[in-house]
Amino acid sequence: MSNDATEANNATEANNATEANNATVTTQTEKRSGTPEVRDTVYIGKKPLMAYVTSTLIQLANVPSVTIKARGMSIGRAVDVSQIISRKTENA
Repeated sequence: MSNDATEANNATEANNATEANNATVTTQTEKRSGTPEVRDTVYIGKKPLMAYVTSTLIQLANVPSVTIKARGMSIGRAVDVSQIISRKTENA
């Protein structure tokens, strides 16, 4: 009888593990297949200035506004990017 009980326990544990895996896969799929993420933020770092300007211009073609974020020593570069963008889009 103990063999039957052990087999039943193992079968139950296997079913529970399968259900948990299915739930995880469904949750991950829902996150991926949901609405596309709007990337409206540019994080300024150590790359060349024009890389951020180009990235911001490309994003502005798809969304009406873009947020430029920086921390520490990169704040000056973020201000430069915003000034270049505002001057380039002034006449457009």
